[in-house]
Formats: sequence, structure tokens, C-alpha cells
Amino acid sequence: GKNVSLMNQLGATHTIDYTKDTLDIFGSDYDQIFAVHGSQSLSSLRKLLKPGGSIIVVGGSVSRLIKALILAPVFSLTKKTVQTLAAKPVLKDLLFVTTLVEQGLIQHYIEATYLFSELPHALELCRGGHAKGKLVITMNELNRE
Repeated sequence: GKNVSLMNQLGATHTIDYTKDTLDIFGSDYDQIFAVHGSQSLSSLRKLLKPGGSIIVVGGSVSRLIKALILAPVFSLTKKTVQTLAAKPVLKDLLFVTTLVEQGLIQHYIEATYLFSELPHALELCRGGHAKGKLVITMNELNRE
């Protein structure tokens, strides 16, 4: 898809181009799979895991997150796990992540910066799934970078 090169620039070891790749080309030797807003079924991702491996579902539709919670006990019977990742922002953790970004240990991608008055347009990009990276909204109309 359109984001494969971006994911590779950000350091992904393997990416799946959902427009042309099928999951079976990747083998079945992964310890962890981060399913970020993905459309692949959890059962098909499970086949890619080593015994003891885990799928970590990050974001996506509510139905996908509910499926992950429901399937967790079933997956554990096969010595594989499925988990959901949700974070509650805590200042200490946010400062730690900021330090990692400043040190270049975490890559990020800010697609665009919008004025607060442009918020409806930015939200429309998010809702439509067209944003590739993070969109930044500035509260002060004079400080647009």
C-alpha cells in the first residue's frame, strides 16, 4: 500500500503491503506481531507466530478490539496469545517518550501542522483514513510551524 515505504523509513523490519501481499509469504516464525489498525483476521495472523508468540492489537475498530478480547482465551490454548494495547497518558511516561524521540531512538512522522481554525479539515483526514502520520493542531494561530 501507500505506507510501506514510510514504514520502512521508520525502521520496520517487515511490512505487509495489503494491496498485493498475502500473509503466507512471511512464514511462521514471529515472536510478536503488532497489528496496528490492520484488516487481517487475528486467526490468519496467529498462523505466523512461533509457539509462545503473541499478537498485540493496537487501535482499529471497536469490533476488532472486542474480537481480540474474546479470542484471547482461545489463542492461549494454542500457546499463543493475543493482547490489546491501550495507554493512559501519564506525564512521567510522556516525558520519557519525549526524551527517546529527542535522542533519535524513536522515529516519528508528523504529516502536517494545522491551525486550530483548520481542525474540521484535519479531522476529516483522520476519519477518512487519509492521514499517513500524525497531524498536529496548533492552539495559537500565530505559532504555526
